[in-house]
Amino acid sequence: GDPTHHYYPYTVGGRVVAYKQREVATKAFLAIGKLKEAELFGQSQAGNGGQLIIITEGECDAMAATQMLRNEGKKYRVVSLVTGGNTSSIKNNLEWLEGFKTIILAFDQDKVGEANAEAVSALLTPGKVKIMHLPDKDPNEMLKHGKSKEFYQAILGAKMHRPDGIVSGKDTWERLKNRPVVKSVPFPAGWDIMNQKA
Repeated sequence: GDPTHHYYPYTVGGRVVAYKQREVATKAFLAIGKLKEAELFGQSQAGNGGQLIIITEGECDAMAATQMLRNEGKKYRVVSLVTGGNTSSIKNNLEWLEGFKTIILAFDQDKVGEANAEAVSALLTPGKVKIMHLPDKDPNEMLKHGKSKEFYQAILGAKMHRPDGIVSGKDTWERLKNRPVVKSVPFPAGWDIMNQKA
């Protein structure tokens, strides 16, 4: 018959320490075992360090992202937060995540997902995190709609996260070239070279 529950295994050092039970009909979750101590979902399969890791907010999203990437001939590694609305699993696995050159966040396209992306980005080394913008709510919805190619394109188009107030020099080049000329009071005699610079 139809499955009534899903069980997602969570590990520490490759050994299963907990399961998250999901009731299919209601989407209600129940933790079985030591879930708070667990690694990110899929971390034991992802291995240590490398060029790129993708993080989603849920187990189904992680599996959907992996499937879509396989559909496009890519073998990028994907993991999920232990609890979608809680970023504490990032803090618990910070050292492991810092072993990757680039971390791409494929979080839900809603206010909670945006807030989570900001919170996770703040925990990681600046210049390491990129945020994906998806055409659908989440990777699982994209898989259901057959949008593997669009998902891969969203990875390629992911934007580097920058904390508020920090602007890249390349983003300001046009403003620098076209800055207004401001007249000022000339420097006193003996400072002619400074007047020439101004």
